[in-house]
Amino acid sequence: MSWLLIAEQGLDPAEYPLAYLVTTPAFFGYSFNPVSYYYLYSASRELKLVVLEVLNTFGEKHVYILRADSPTNPPARKGYLFAGTMEKIFHISSFNHRSGSYVIQVNDPIANPDDPSLDVHMAVYDKEGRKSMVARAFSLSNSFDLLTGSQIRGWQIGLLWGYNTFLSLPEAFYEAWKLYRKKATFYIKPEPLAGSIKREATRSEREMQTLFMCYLRARVNAFRGGLVVKVSLPESTPLKMKTVPEITFSNGKSSKGGVKQLHLRVLNPRFFVRVFATQDPSQALWMDHTASEPDFRLVAIEGGDGLKLFKNILKKGPRKRARVVPGWTWRLISVFRTWKTRKELRAGAASGASLPQPRTYSSAYLNTMDEFYLLQRSACPRAHAMYKWKVLHAVVADVFGFGDSGNAEMLASIGKSVGLIGAAVLVNVAAAWHFY
Repeated sequence: MSWLLIAEQGLDPAEYPLAYLVTTPAFFGYSFNPVSYYYLYSASRELKLVVLEVLNTFGEKHVYILRADSPTNPPARKGYLFAGTMEKIFHISSFNHRSGSYVIQVNDPIANPDDPSLDVHMAVYDKEGRKSMVARAFSLSNSFDLLTGSQIRGWQIGLLWGYNTFLSLPEAFYEAWKLYRKKATFYIKPEPLAGSIKREATRSEREMQTLFMCYLRARVNAFRGGLVVKVSLPESTPLKMKTVPEITFSNGKSSKGGVKQLHLRVLNPRFFVRVFATQDPSQALWMDHTASEPDFRLVAIEGGDGLKLFKNILKKGPRKRARVVPGWTWRLISVFRTWKTRKELRAGAASGASLPQPRTYSSAYLNTMDEFYLLQRSACPRAHAMYKWKVLHAVVADVFGFGDSGNAEMLASIGKSVGLIGAAVLVNVAAAWHFY
């Protein structure tokens, strides 16, 4: 955790010269930390703050702060130093709504410096004030000091408990599956509120973002009237910014009605996956903007007629004859994409969305972005082959990766590993057959 996050809460790090961290270590480079506890002390070793750095399985993060001297703290339970209340403003589980509150009971983990121990009790309340869940994290064995403890004991702990790091995420999904089977209420993940840290884009999402921005620049230049489009990109923290935060395109034209202005704020890099995964960008805009509540939108389009203007920018012009992309690869991808898009639009209709739906097309349909990359090779020749695979990646991420591009990349890595292992086994079997 950066002290910048603490400073943003109006706190002075100099007032807390001693800190004690409780977290999950990484094993073989892998770590899954649902929550890390930072205990902050005054110069007299008095516990003043407890900072909870909470992460969800979507790669997002939020920081909650408990103050020992807050006048709104409820009475502490027996055996705990103090209790604090936190309003729920961060999505963690699809089976718990983001509204409600937490009541956290904490103790001082280094009250006995010779044997530190953890004990945190949490009660979750829904927005009506009813208790919905209780959890507790506490120490089971004596502490181990990495600096003064023996290496043998350290290796023993790592071998006995390290595997739990790799099991934590599968166990979480298994528990979620059991809740799903019991028909527990399922809540669609909303976009993070202000103050939370959004996840970083995956490599594929950044590549799709680059392709989409190149395409959008061409569409702005081809627009008949004067047009200026500003795009705010979705990278998470300024400290790790991998792309510029905003890009502005202008075609430099003038028109009698004035230069039209459009501002797109991409709230989640998944927006680019959705544009690639659907038959036409208008379908993605309908599902993820028009027919969605503001908390669930992947993109914000500012201006009274901003959505209409954006659709006009991406709209197809009149065409004398249909053009078809040669090759079985694209035909297979387009059939898969058509099936997925129609299925999603039918689900939208079944959910009771009253707004008129966009039309669907045959699998031979090419939207303006398809034509730009697959038929106009002079526009971006090196992206011709990559575009096909980005469309396939987006469809796979939606269908098999639960909408997460990272899951699709993980599936691809597993497939490559299985293929390499299978090839190695076949080579060894062939060699053994030949020589023996």
